[in-house]
Amino acid sequence: MSDSNTKKVKVQYGETWDIRQAVVQRLIRQGPDHAVGVYMEKPVQVNIRKLDKHRYVVLDRIRHQDGSIEVVPGEIKEFNHSPIKDRRDVVRSHRELRARIRTNFNADFGKQVFLTLTYKENMTDGERLYRDWKAYWKRVKRTLPDHQLDYIAVAEPQGRGAWHMHVLVKSNQVIVTGEATSPNYPFWTYKMLRTKWREVIGGGGSVKITPLTMEGDKDIGTYLGSYFSNFESPDGEVAVNDGKRYKKAARIEMYPPGFKFWRCSCGIQKTVREDDVSYDQAVAEFKHVKNQEDIAVVDDATDRVMNRISRRHFQVTDPKLSENPPNAPMDKDTPD
Repeated sequence: MSDSNTKKVKVQYGETWDIRQAVVQRLIRQGPDHAVGVYMEKPVQVNIRKLDKHRYVVLDRIRHQDGSIEVVPGEIKEFNHSPIKDRRDVVRSHRELRARIRTNFNADFGKQVFLTLTYKENMTDGERLYRDWKAYWKRVKRTLPDHQLDYIAVAEPQGRGAWHMHVLVKSNQVIVTGEATSPNYPFWTYKMLRTKWREVIGGGGSVKITPLTMEGDKDIGTYLGSYFSNFESPDGEVAVNDGKRYKKAARIEMYPPGFKFWRCSCGIQKTVREDDVSYDQAVAEFKHVKNQEDIAVVDDATDRVMNRISRRHFQVTDPKLSENPPNAPMDKDTPD
């Protein structure tokens, strides 16, 4: 990245340093069992302010005689929407999706379900998918007027260009009974859900409902996040239990530039940020580090390290013991 008032830098991965000496120590809580720690050797100096998705303003710093620094808006410029930047934006959005899932869903059997909405025809309009979903959700909510319902809806493209929707739904009351292997839906029958969906889309289509349950793995965010980003492929890189193979993160490449591929209801909680929480404090609370990432920001001209940044994913349970995936509806409803 470069600008008239910034250096051109590069990122080096795997840079190790003593994060206990970090100046910036931040903990981002994702529900009671997960958190991400962000540690920086130096504070990051913000050089731009986003105006909208197309423009930003460069922030100029004026040093006064008394030594104080005033930050004032300067030149307005346009973002360079390159394929690389667009992909990075989708990756960041996927990271936030995983965090929101961890924060709001714990596979509490009886109160959380997984919906999949499909079209009979090859429906290729992503914006229409969201319009249909909003109309459908209003109809479905009327069937449970006493329930507080919230959702995270994820639009997913298929290889043939068609779109379908995956939706995580939670309620403050029981909406599914029985056992995970033989669930009962006293309020939301399959027939009712399918009928209302077909009324909205004006033709054939299907709805799949499955209880969201957990067997062993406490990190539902990583598991479902991978499911939403991987793409079924004959020569894929990731094997799964059903024998199918998936190319890791390949679906990220299929989203149109600037497309908002997931949305949520107002009741879905955001992650909670806490500053000045040290690495030792986080380990004392969460006990285990699931994964880590260490990078160095380097001046491209001089190779001087300008900053070091580390991320740690903490979780309460031992990641070595979390090998079984959630019992979630991971089978694809229609072939790509």
